[in-house]
Amino acid sequence: MMLHYNKRNTKDKTKIKTLTKQEKIKYKKRVKVEHFFGFIKGYPKINLVYEKTLSSYYNLVLIVSTLKITKSIPT
Repeated sequence: MMLHYNKRNTKDKTKIKTLTKQEKIKYKKRVKVEHFFGFIKGYPKINLVYEKTLSSYYNLVLIVSTLKITKSIPT
């Protein structure tokens, strides 16, 4: 996802901000992370933190992440 800035009211072309190559790479990685957390939010047990210990919660997150990985592998 690349950010596009509103250029309609900008008279001075030097004030228009463009992303560098490194910033574009960061945004691509950020989108992947945000999509993963959106996928995790679909599981209410993880979203609302019902677990008593941190290790059991961490294990649930690992289970959901393996589900995500196995769904993304083409068969």
